Formats: sequence, structure tokens, C-alpha cells
Amino acid sequence: MNIFEESLAVLKSKTKLRTLFKNVHIEDVENVLSRVQAVLEEKTEEVEQQAAVLQEKQEQLQTIIQLMKDHNISLEDLNEVLAGKSTTRKRRDVQRMTFRYETNEGNEIIWEGSNAGRIPADFAAYLERTGKKRLDCVVE
Repeated sequence: MNIFEESLAVLKSKTKLRTLFKNVHIEDVENVLSRVQAVLEEKTEEVEQQAAVLQEKQEQLQTIIQLMKDHNISLEDLNEVLAGKSTTRKRRDVQRMTFRYETNEGNEIIWEGSNAGRIPADFAAYLERTGKKRLDCVVE
């Protein structure tokens, strides 16, 4: 048990308090009592402030909920905005295709990929070497 728990155990017990203050002058007991009273007032004020902050927050949340209902906004809409997603953003049309090309060694390769993005290095070399475009190598 630490010193705080021991002190609290003494302060909670009327019998232990009597024993503690048995040989103490009444003015000292009054001083201790006034300090405990001051701590009680501070603690009460702190609890009241926390309750007021919580009440204000609840009122603000209710206002926000009502605004969301009035403007037909859902939590999913908010999550998309907070995540950085836009509901009006269009997805780029990327198609998967099969490409045929030749490596420098003369091997014919069939590669499945998209019409945009990264491509294998030997495919890039083939396009550069032949002057063709990616779509020219599509296998129908």
C-alpha cells in the first residue's frame, strides 16, 4: 500500500482520525479542516466544469445531427470526405488486355496488363526499338 492509500484509509475512518488528532491543538485541526474544505470546493468546481463541457458537446452534437438530417448527409458521406475520397470523382477507365511482343533475343512473349501504367522492361524496349505504340501490340 502506498502512502496515498494509507492516508486515504486514515481520512475515511472517523476512529482513525480521532486517534490521529488526539494530541493536536484545535486550531491545527481547524486549519486542516479548512484546507480539506478548499480542496473539496476545487474538486466540486472541476466536476461541474467537466459536466458543463460535456453538456455543451452533447448540444453541439445534436445540432450537427439535425443539420445532417436536414441536408440528407449520412455518416458514410462524412467518412468519405474525412478519408479524402470524393463521391464525384470518376474512376479512370483501365482495361485489361493481352499484348504480344518480342524480346531482344527473339522470343515471343504474351503479356496480360492494362492500357495504362507500368509495363515490363523488355516490352518497353520492344516499343522503343520498333516505334510502335502499346495498343499496336494488342492481341484480339
